[in-house]
Order: sequence, then structure tokens, then C-alpha cells
Amino acid sequence: MPPKTQVNNDFKCNNASRCDLSGVRVETYSLDESCTKYIGELLLVETQYGWGWSFPSDDDHFAENGQPIDNFLFRLAEVTAVETNPRHGGRGVIEDRTSKYNGYYLEFTTRHSGRFDFDSNPPICNLFISLERKVDAIYPRRGVAGWGVIGKSGR
Repeated sequence: MPPKTQVNNDFKCNNASRCDLSGVRVETYSLDESCTKYIGELLLVETQYGWGWSFPSDDDHFAENGQPIDNFLFRLAEVTAVETNPRHGGRGVIEDRTSKYNGYYLEFTTRHSGRFDFDSNPPICNLFISLERKVDAIYPRRGVAGWGVIGKSGR
């Protein structure tokens, strides 16, 4: 007789999660609804070291290294949706006179599965910084790319 299969209830579907047709929870990469209260507010990006930071070079190629840019403040303009996820990331403008990228546009998306907020459970996000705001731009685009933690600034 085959052994009984154990069901991990952590993956059972409930009203707070997306589910596939078999009733198993599908992990989402999402910002909590509370993040919308920060629209129009300054948030802090604490950049993180790691391979994958890329910078445009003069010959339209990207130079990659693991060295992040300095931390910076930005003003959240909107929270953005991806497919069925209404709060997968956001956009804003960097407002930090100490930053080389002051006045540039920032786009970000959550990097890991879970539900995150800007207060007690800040997300690690993919970051894209550019001079132009191109919402439906075709890739590749010129800009700086990397990642960091986004949370309330305390300012």
C-alpha cells in the first residue's frame, strides 16, 4: 500500500491569496494595500551590493559590476500593476540633492514572493533609473539597473 501523501496547509488556498485551478496557493510578489498611503511621500531606497548592477556606457553597451549606487530618496508617484497583481511595483522621481540621479525617474518591482509594506516588512526590489519616463518602453532601455530595499524615509 503506498504511503499517505501529507498536505502542507501553508500552500492551501484562502481568500487572501491567488490560487491555481487545483486550489493550491500561487506565490505572489506584491505590495500590501497600505503602500498606497505613501503616494506623494518620500521613501528611502537602501541599495544592495550584488552582481547585476548595470550602467549604460558610451557605446550603448552596459557595464556591469556588483557595486551599488549610494542610497537615495524618491517621491512615490504611483503603485503599478502587472497582469493580475494590482500592486507589483511602482514609479516615482528621485528627490535627493546628494544623489547623482536627483531628478531621474525610478521604476521598481518586488523581487521576492510575499506581501510587503513600507513600514515593518519592506520589499527588496528590482530598480530601474532613467532620465526619461517611458511607461510602455521597448527594451532594452538606457538607464541604471540594480536592486535595493524600499521603506519609509523617516524624514
